[in-house]
Amino acid sequence: MFALILLLQVGSTTQPAAVQAESDPKKLAAIEGRVLNAKTGVALRRVNVALHSFNSGGRSGTGTIGFAVPPTAPYAATTDAEGKFRIERIEPGSYRMIADRQGFVRSEYGSRGAGRMGAMISVDAGQELRNMELKLVPQAVVSGRVLDEEGEPLARVQIQLLRRMFAQGRHQLLPAGGGMTLDTGEFRIPEIAPGRYWINATYLGNPMFGELAARNPAGKPEEAYITTYYPNASDQASARHLDIQAGQELPGIDIRMQKARVFRVRGKVTGPQSTARNLQITLLPRQSPPFFGFRNSSGVKEDGSFEIGNVQPGAYNLAAMVMHGPMTIIGKMPVEVGDQDLDKVVFALTGTSTLSGSIRIDGDVQTFERRSGKRLSLDSIRLQCMPINMIVFGNTTTTAKEDGTFNIENIAPDSYRLVTMGLPQGVYLKAIRMGEQDVTDSGFEIVSGAPATVQVTLGVGVGEVSGIVRNREQQAAAGIVSLVSDPLKQGRMDLHRMTSGDQKGQFTIKNLPPGDYKLYAWEDVEPGSLMDPEFLKAHESRAHRLTIKVDGQEQVTLTQIPADAIAAATP
Repeated sequence: MFALILLLQVGSTTQPAAVQAESDPKKLAAIEGRVLNAKTGVALRRVNVALHSFNSGGRSGTGTIGFAVPPTAPYAATTDAEGKFRIERIEPGSYRMIADRQGFVRSEYGSRGAGRMGAMISVDAGQELRNMELKLVPQAVVSGRVLDEEGEPLARVQIQLLRRMFAQGRHQLLPAGGGMTLDTGEFRIPEIAPGRYWINATYLGNPMFGELAARNPAGKPEEAYITTYYPNASDQASARHLDIQAGQELPGIDIRMQKARVFRVRGKVTGPQSTARNLQITLLPRQSPPFFGFRNSSGVKEDGSFEIGNVQPGAYNLAAMVMHGPMTIIGKMPVEVGDQDLDKVVFALTGTSTLSGSIRIDGDVQTFERRSGKRLSLDSIRLQCMPINMIVFGNTTTTAKEDGTFNIENIAPDSYRLVTMGLPQGVYLKAIRMGEQDVTDSGFEIVSGAPATVQVTLGVGVGEVSGIVRNREQQAAAGIVSLVSDPLKQGRMDLHRMTSGDQKGQFTIKNLPPGDYKLYAWEDVEPGSLMDPEFLKAHESRAHRLTIKVDGQEQVTLTQIPADAIAAATP
């Protein structure tokens, strides 16, 4: 979710054959260094070291996180008995270096901890970079057992390792690892980076996903195992956290499952899709990530009826999902479960909708094409309807036609933002309108299965900012550089960027839409914090304000916010 370390496939030293054959050897570079155990300082052998182009692996050359471009094969090597490596025949450019070895947490060159973004490495033609040092943090391991109320082991219990992060506009516990208990009730979670964590356990039992709830003919009050937080808490507020250190083996983390009153939600699905093949009804907690709620699900009978068991009191969204092919939500309604069964729920499916639209260009296209030397094409642009309050289910993405028109089909009623991807270099999102309303920042509603139409306007002529980062001693420093819109617009990820300086402290962020921004340089920071308004406000006095103009180029010098100052301002 918010992970900044790239997932790599590495092996022995390799470079693309075409590069080796066509490149002038005099212009190729080399990098050598060594890998150490971050805790003991001992050299590590058999470490996979991969050098990934900054323009691949999920980060674009503009420094944007989350806008993927086609990956290229990395340069790679393996350390020897002295922990040394050497990578040769490297094309000039910008790279990130990742080290990976079993028993350690994957780390990036220049990072201040596992899971953190590291420094970019700038490589010039014919350059030899020596003494590059990477430090791998030994993995921590948590193990324990899950027991029932009588101390007997429980199998088929889902274990989640949770970490507090800022996501979807609020602080919440999000999964950072996990597993499943064995028949002995035992579990083991490896590859844990240092930090503060919580653990919870959810009993899955025998039923398959979507199976109807067991009958309760006696009508007696029902109890069931509820999601339990270590060591035996029924909610997050009462849970005990774990402060895990590098390389720590933490056994004996036993969880005693709790039982509580549970209830049933019964009802009937009506409407044009009520008899859809493989239709499932699922309860998704409103205040938790959707994957916490998948155990509360039911199939739908031929007459449209459904029954969901083992439901704890709370606020939910009742979602209708079609299960053939990708899971696709075709309807949603809010429900509240109190201290009794919820009967006679009528879930009226109104049908999915189609969002139609067109793309227009605002600006001097002829001059833009003359400068860029190529025709401005719209058929590479992808558009996605992104639910504002939920994760995406199903395919809500399409590609524009050559004339800029597009259609996104099978959209369930909900609140959405339209996200544009694959924009040509030098082009930015300027506005999205639905009728007379500007929905660029606010998003829009898809209601009652009615068709909807939007007009997407793109502008030409972006700007960029580059500069150097210095620490408090005024020495060049790598670290993390983040840029946010001013004022902050959380839903506009195209206006938020994160990158890092290279070994010389230099950075560049390209392809920026014109507008006002705040620029920060951090020595070390939790990635999720960079969209937290309260966190940014605490460091606002250190922000560099700037205005990006059409085709503008800004040069800045940033003073890095020290790690101790960040820690002091963080609750």
